Amino acid sequence: RKSFSLPGFEIISNPARKYQSKTQGRCSGGVAFGFKTSLKREVKLVLMRQDYIWCKLDRNLFNLERDIFICAIYIPPRDSPYFNADIFVELENDIATFSSEGFVLLAGDLNSRTGCGLDYIDEQTSTFENNAFTLPNYVIKTRKNFDDKINENGKSLLEICKSCDLRILNGRTKGDSFGKITYHSTEGISTVDY
Repeated sequence: RKSFSLPGFEIISNPARKYQSKTQGRCSGGVAFGFKTSLKREVKLVLMRQDYIWCKLDRNLFNLERDIFICAIYIPPRDSPYFNADIFVELENDIATFSSEGFVLLAGDLNSRTGCGLDYIDEQTSTFENNAFTLPNYVIKTRKNFDDKINENGKSLLEICKSCDLRILNGRTKGDSFGKITYHSTEGISTVDY
């Protein structure tokens, strides 16, 4: 396990790992959360799992009414020996817990292709009966994405967004209003980082 440092910053990390039965090849995963040392009192590690780290930012840092819980995450592709079939269930449970205490933000490589799939329950196409869910009291901006594919991880991420009332920022916010590609390789391109 390798760790790293950056002058003037605190780093919370869970290094990449190597599949025990593999004798060759590279490690996979690893996740880190970095912040300025001057913020050490306002940022706390609250939970570390194999593929993600939850940190709490004190509400006073941004003059908010609630704390912010940030999850730095890496989810391996489904066909990887490193993929944990329970990761989306664990993540959803953590989101439910932390969203009851504050605001929640996920950031990282989720290997989730979401295309332009809805990350909210649409009143027009929903099969839920009236009052079975709460509609947002604001207009949700349409999300754009240069990657039109949806994979299994993407379906799981979209379902978590719906059940936990989260929104994907890629493709609908300043700085990425077009839904830019986040992964480039000789095998192709995709949007898998959020």
